[in-house]
Amino acid sequence: MRPLPSTEYPALLISAVSRFDDWVDARVEPLRRRPGLDRLAASVSFLGDHGLVWFLVLVARLGRPGPRRRSAARAVLFTGTVVPVVNSALKSLVDRSRPADPTAMAGLRRPTSASFPSGHSLAAWCAATLLAEDDPWAPLYYATAAAVSWSRIQLRHHHATDVVTGSILGCALGAVGRQLDPSRARRWGG
Repeated sequence: MRPLPSTEYPALLISAVSRFDDWVDARVEPLRRRPGLDRLAASVSFLGDHGLVWFLVLVARLGRPGPRRRSAARAVLFTGTVVPVVNSALKSLVDRSRPADPTAMAGLRRPTSASFPSGHSLAAWCAATLLAEDDPWAPLYYATAAAVSWSRIQLRHHHATDVVTGSILGCALGAVGRQLDPSRARRWGG
């Protein structure tokens, strides 16, 4: 088997991405246009807009001083400052078109920015990763991030690879955010 010329790599990558997106889309299609499921996806997607769900977690924790309140404040602050910069830079760099025929729902904001990566997924997984450290509610945070990510595919606001990439980048940014926590150094004697 002969090695591929480097000029063929972009075409192979685009083809693989397209095949994966088409494969996921074919499996999600039977779930679309079901009023209850679409309303649920729209509600979850709305909670993911601008990190609203994570802000609500912070509000719920404001009355309880301690490490979980600090963790929630750090998650909202880090996610609210770092994620938009990373998301905007990648969207302008890649400039990928949104999927055709997104689901239109009353009260649901129709995206106008580029599709790649999913900012909802990026923010959700970053915040969940930050909040989950040493927290018994960690499974709920990750389930929420997964639901936000799924909603973007269900509503056809993103391609599957936009969501997968946003999720991976969100976890990575959340891990970076954990390392930047000053209390972490104190815990480990740093």
